[in-house]
Amino acid sequence: MKQRIYNFFMEISPGYRKVLSAEARGAGTFCARPMLRLLSLIYGLAVRLRNLLYDTGLRAEHRVDKPVISIGNITAGGTGKTPAVEYTVNWFAQNGARPAILSRGYRSKDGKNDEALLLAAHLPGVPHRQHPNRFRAALEAMKLDNANVLILDDGFQHRRLARFGNLVLIDATCPFGYGHLLPRGLLREPLKGLRRADAVIVTRCDLVNPAALTKILNRLHKLAPEAPIATSRHTPKAVAAYPDGAAQEPTVLSGKRLGLFSSIGNPAAFTRTVEKLGGSVEWAVEFPDHHWYTAEDIARIVRADDKSVEAFVTTEKDAVKLGGKWHGSQKLVVLRVEMEILSGEEKLAGLFEEALQAARYGEE
Repeated sequence: MKQRIYNFFMEISPGYRKVLSAEARGAGTFCARPMLRLLSLIYGLAVRLRNLLYDTGLRAEHRVDKPVISIGNITAGGTGKTPAVEYTVNWFAQNGARPAILSRGYRSKDGKNDEALLLAAHLPGVPHRQHPNRFRAALEAMKLDNANVLILDDGFQHRRLARFGNLVLIDATCPFGYGHLLPRGLLREPLKGLRRADAVIVTRCDLVNPAALTKILNRLHKLAPEAPIATSRHTPKAVAAYPDGAAQEPTVLSGKRLGLFSSIGNPAAFTRTVEKLGGSVEWAVEFPDHHWYTAEDIARIVRADDKSVEAFVTTEKDAVKLGGKWHGSQKLVVLRVEMEILSGEEKLAGLFEEALQAARYGEE
């Protein structure tokens, strides 16, 4: 039952997002919003009670001997956690630490979900423990993998495992979840929860205008006055033909008629990224986040090509879920992005340096 409730709140389909954003119209949508608002009140009471139990110590946090860096968000949907996890793991590995990744394993298949498969491809040799009990996963990573820094993926609301630092991501294209808690909006908890953040990274800053970004930053300074704030973008690094084509510059998409498909938390940001590369997006097929593709899904994507596009484009996170099922007549191109810090990198490094010193304590 607990798993089904979790899935209900966390499944953010493209159609559902349109209802929340008021993009969808019609009598059904109009009638649905009051019910969603009522459910938000119930959800909010449960979230506030849970946080109160942890804040007052009535519910215990479990500590481990090595520093835990949580990378999470305050909204459901894609904020860019996977590139942020990769950035953080690389920082610690390059500075002599032995990082391991901990995650819940949401929507796992054969023991790994899409994020785990993608991180394994980008971070070979880095242990990744997926288990609903993150405290147990942490103990296993330290004992079995000899890890001395634990990167907790999507851990901001998982308060059972105590952490050295909370790194919270805010997506500039939808920073505050339409102003409502789930399921009326995308907020996982009230915005005052940002006071627990030890650092904030605003992602996809290149996809909003400077005035909008300034407004976001000003609000964050009020919500999390003690937390340093960094800005970032998801920089396209390469494209490659599926499944194992050679990497090319992403600018090869410029001027081409393209069909997009994805099953990520923020498909609109993917579309805008491709358009910024100069591609002409003729159509886009969107699936719910973490969706695993079937042969029927592939057939639907191929049928969508009624405008004779020159190539299909998808994300790396989607490519790992195709399972060799692709059979489109046109070439499929996979776009790779990386998180690039635009400002505030030295502030993040300060938090990471403190964690690094804690990781080394007792080892020298």
